[in-house]
Amino acid sequence: MFLLKIIAALAALFGLYVLTQRFNDFTEREANYRFFTGASFGWYAASYIAMYAGYRMIQTNWHGDPINGSIVLGVGIIIYAVQIYTNFKRTRFLVALAGSLMQTLLYVPLTVLGLIALFIAIAAASQIKPVFNLNSKD
Repeated sequence: MFLLKIIAALAALFGLYVLTQRFNDFTEREANYRFFTGASFGWYAASYIAMYAGYRMIQTNWHGDPINGSIVLGVGIIIYAVQIYTNFKRTRFLVALAGSLMQTLLYVPLTVLGLIALFIAIAAASQIKPVFNLNSKD
């Protein structure tokens, strides 16, 4: 049963990939604009990280001033709004609405997975070695 769940998850991921590629092909034919690119993911990820960090800064009263978090949250919202505005400026209303909704829903988990992969890569690149105590009696 576990193997079937893995196969179903991989099939769903492949289906999402095919859906995004077909949507990109459609929008490129129609408006010469691609929704799912590395640059758009980078901007969405930056906005999500800034919004989350700003929210947490406000919540914890970071350095005794919640305005710091408000500024970071505002920057994240502005980046997000600019991306949505760009989508609507470049394509028709319904296509932009569908593409923006798909970007918002797909880029959140990709941002989380990307951050986890980044932290693992940083840990691997730091070449941390185990420490052995040669003088212990154990």
